[in-house]
Amino acid sequence: MFNIPMKVSIPYLSEIPAIPLGGFDVIIVTADAFVDHPSFGAALIGRYLEHLGLTVGIISQPDIKRKEDFATLGRPSMFFGVTAGNLDSMVALYTSQRKIRSDDSYSEAGRTGRRPYLPTISYTNKLKEAFPGVGVVLGGLEASLRRVSHYDYYQNKLRKSILLDSKADMLVYGAGENPLKEIVDRISKGESIRDIRDVRGTAVPVKGS
Repeated sequence: MFNIPMKVSIPYLSEIPAIPLGGFDVIIVTADAFVDHPSFGAALIGRYLEHLGLTVGIISQPDIKRKEDFATLGRPSMFFGVTAGNLDSMVALYTSQRKIRSDDSYSEAGRTGRRPYLPTISYTNKLKEAFPGVGVVLGGLEASLRRVSHYDYYQNKLRKSILLDSKADMLVYGAGENPLKEIVDRISKGESIRDIRDVRGTAVPVKGS
């Protein structure tokens, strides 16, 4: 697991500087290995948020059995962003025959065992446990494709929106730059993440759903 303040270009724990005074504005948690390249969504969005003037950290492939992995960069002032990575986690974990893959293309050296089952859900649960009341925004391919009720081939059943299953506060689908800019602008002006319910390109939980 690497915990990366985005100002660092080489992702090694020994080279990570101190957490900035006041903590991070946004912390992204990803199920992929950290690669600071625009083909990796967590790095791309992290750099974009930095461009907006925010301080950003990345927690890469935390161990869901260790709550301290999720608390290592502290509590963000705005929200945690959670992504399953460049692939839907079920595609990354299993073949079309529902057999566990022998390697993970988006983990260091292709090693398996670093990506949990449905990380969008498990990561959000751990963050809510470590930081009660913290805002969590989902994004990435898995969140986008599973934002509505859907048939899960691997479980052979219908599932609710991943937003509801994870109990996150908001889901950004598709390209996230424009929605995120509006979200961070409004939070900067004093709005709570839970009061922002009308940004195009987002889904939010509705009471009774």
